Amino acid sequence: MDSETLLGLAGIGGTLLGSVVGATGALRVARINTRSQADLASRAAQRQVYAAFCATVMAHTARTAALQELLDAQPPDPDALSTTGPELVASRDAVVTAAAAVAIEGPPALSTQARAASTVVRLQSLLLQTMINTRTTGQPLTEKYRTDATTAQLTVNKYLDTFTEDCQLLLHPQTATRRDRRKIRLLHRIRPW
Repeated sequence: MDSETLLGLAGIGGTLLGSVVGATGALRVARINTRSQADLASRAAQRQVYAAFCATVMAHTARTAALQELLDAQPPDPDALSTTGPELVASRDAVVTAAAAVAIEGPPALSTQARAASTVVRLQSLLLQTMINTRTTGQPLTEKYRTDATTAQLTVNKYLDTFTEDCQLLLHPQTATRRDRRKIRLLHRIRPW
């Protein structure tokens, strides 16, 4: 073989090697892009579920505050109280459904917080329903009812604040401090059982 043939074969080999290296690089970039697009889609779905839960709990909080004002009114309005009962049940059911969506979406620490908040909301709804029944029969509310209703609302607010802070850490990890990054790792590891 003469030198021109060898040079031609070396050129072809170099071209093939360059093509393989380029294709490998292109495949790696495509895999990274696919992974980042899937991560963005997952975060968007999580953001929607978390926002729906927060909005549902806030709407329930507003509904219970309005109901407590109705319960404290003198004299009680039985018609208004009778219409708020079904609204309270619908609001409670919406919170439980939103908490179930958070439990499915995860991570475990957030689903635990959402389930705890929905449990308190269910208990609060039972208490408020008892208060409605007491007022519609014309009996006064005891201080224990008011204290328990206030405590339940404060507990729901505490769970919602913690849930919101943890959602912000998970959805925006680039803004987290060193301590927050450690908490993010812990949020992903904590199992509710």
